[in-house]
Amino acid sequence: MTKTGNTWHALEWPTDIAELPSTVVLFGKDNFLIEMSLRQTYSTLARGDRDAIPPQKLEGERLSWNDLDAELSTGSLFSQGFSQPVVVIDAETFISKHRPELESWVARPTSSNTLILVTDSWLATTKLYKLVQQHGVLISCDPPTTSAKSKSIDAKQIAKWIARWAKVHYRLEIPSEVGSLLWELSQDSFGMVDTSLAKLSLLFPPESTLTPSDIRTHVGGWKADTVWQAIDQALDGQAMKAIETLHPIFHAGEHPLSVMGQMSWTLRRYALAYDHYNQARLSRGGKADMKQSLLAAGFREWGSEVEKAAGRLKRLGRRRLDSLHRWLLEIDMALKFTHSDEALGRQLIERLLIQLSD
Repeated sequence: MTKTGNTWHALEWPTDIAELPSTVVLFGKDNFLIEMSLRQTYSTLARGDRDAIPPQKLEGERLSWNDLDAELSTGSLFSQGFSQPVVVIDAETFISKHRPELESWVARPTSSNTLILVTDSWLATTKLYKLVQQHGVLISCDPPTTSAKSKSIDAKQIAKWIARWAKVHYRLEIPSEVGSLLWELSQDSFGMVDTSLAKLSLLFPPESTLTPSDIRTHVGGWKADTVWQAIDQALDGQAMKAIETLHPIFHAGEHPLSVMGQMSWTLRRYALAYDHYNQARLSRGGKADMKQSLLAAGFREWGSEVEKAAGRLKRLGRRRLDSLHRWLLEIDMALKFTHSDEALGRQLIERLLIQLSD
């Protein structure tokens, strides 16, 4: 069946798409998601034929409408009757110059070939956008957000995708918390996630179920271990020691955003345990089990992890735990915008370590 008037995310390609309309727009800046969506688009157009010849990509900045029109009108000797993809990459300038011609093509295609536009941005207020929504397909190739109006990345959706991708492409079992950790260590890069999974598939037998420890050891390496050590020291009240522990990380060239990603994953578990504990108290008339809340947040029973976490949770106290989610969000936004300079980002992280220690 052909679905028109659809918008979906690159991570959620519909399973019932057998054909595609004459116009497909990939918009966003994540190169891995763009390439993944292009491969899926080619496969759908070729109806799964692995021997189909991939299309030539046309550069949007140097492309004229006449040249594109000629490509759209030309069939291939090897097409076997299938729709041929014609891809325009870096299409922003081309779209701006040839909006009327594109509007006409989208509404009334003049051949059976499929036009694929790849663009960083895609304005929802234009006539062309509405026409593609009505007659074509729009595929978002940026990290998914928790809602249409939110800038917060939907880590749960990404963890689900990582589990599917690992199982299908690398025959690995990735539980939700492991996928979340892998994403945090990958610096918001889907390409790095895929690279790490490829590495892990060489280290573990097929159908292995990976643990957070596996990810820390084989993806994070010594840098990951150092960051975890610094967090534990801060939570134990040793601020200066924690800051000194992080020095080799920054001297090795690690960006503050990467360090904060790992710190956030760990600290969110404490915030989740605190939230779970409070909800349990409300639902049980003031009685709750701290250990059960820590287990629900992902802490492990073995290796005295739960016992250590319980002590650190109590030491943090209600005032800091009530603020923890907000602190992490504010630091994440600052590192991506106002404090993207590495020196400023490092100051933010050191300040957080002091806040956790005081």
